[in-house]
Amino acid sequence: MRRPNSETAVLISEQLFFVPSRNLQVLLRDVPAREYGLTARSVQFYGEGEMNMDGKFLRDVCAETGVTRRAVQGYEKAGLVTPIGKNKYGYLLYDAAGIERVRTIRFFQKIGFSLKEIQTLIDAPSHERKEVLCKQREKLEAHSREISELIQQIEQYLLEL
Repeated sequence: MRRPNSETAVLISEQLFFVPSRNLQVLLRDVPAREYGLTARSVQFYGEGEMNMDGKFLRDVCAETGVTRRAVQGYEKAGLVTPIGKNKYGYLLYDAAGIERVRTIRFFQKIGFSLKEIQTLIDAPSHERKEVLCKQREKLEAHSREISELIQQIEQYLLEL
């Protein structure tokens, strides 16, 4: 029996479900799916259109973003990033939005936020993100002043030697 390309067969716990292709990402990001531990790693996708899904492999995402494979997998485990699915060989695939999300997560980490803080910050409304980022900028500026003072003290110490 042939299905239209707009549907994909999804195998979950040995049960086969037919899901419209556009709803795959929604299925994986759904809160109940997370509660049951369903991720792109535990769900198999079958369908003519999905065998050649447009997406980038994990190694490509890592090369583009400068983030390690383990870091991206950690982001996925924390629920911060969701692959768009798997290809027919079982490789995880990420779309442009997922890659940009990895970049954003890495940026937030670089400026001092923990993954727990990023979980609340990344999907927060823009006015809340702006407020939190302004506070973080103030903290970083204060830290920068402290570092500058330490550098001056080192220079003074070196002159005295």
